[in-house]
Amino acid sequence: MNQTITYDHRADVAVDGDFDLAEVLGIRSKLGRLLDEGQVAIDVDLSGVSFMDCAALNVLLWAHAATGHVGGELRIVKVSDTARRFLDLGAGVKPYPAGALALPA
Repeated sequence: MNQTITYDHRADVAVDGDFDLAEVLGIRSKLGRLLDEGQVAIDVDLSGVSFMDCAALNVLLWAHAATGHVGGELRIVKVSDTARRFLDLGAGVKPYPAGALALPA
C-alpha cells in the first residue's frame, strides 16, 4: 500500500505492485485502522497492481463487509488490467456478495 489520504470520514488508498498473500496482512491491518479511526468510506485505487491472488480478493471482500457494517462503503475507483481480470474471475465464484466490489467502467 503506497498512499493513504483521509478526509471527512473517507480514505483514498492506493495499492501498488503485488497484492498477494505476502502483502494482505499489512493491507488488512491498515484498512482496519482506517475504520477504527472513523474512515467509514474507503476508495481503493488498484491501478498500480501488477499481480493479485485470492488472499487479496478475500481482504477486499472483508473490507467491503466491514465498511458496510458501519454504514460506509468500499469503492474500487481505479483498476489495472491485471486486477480487473482477477476480480472479474472472482465475481463468478459463489458465494460472492451481490454488488460487492463493483469495478469502474
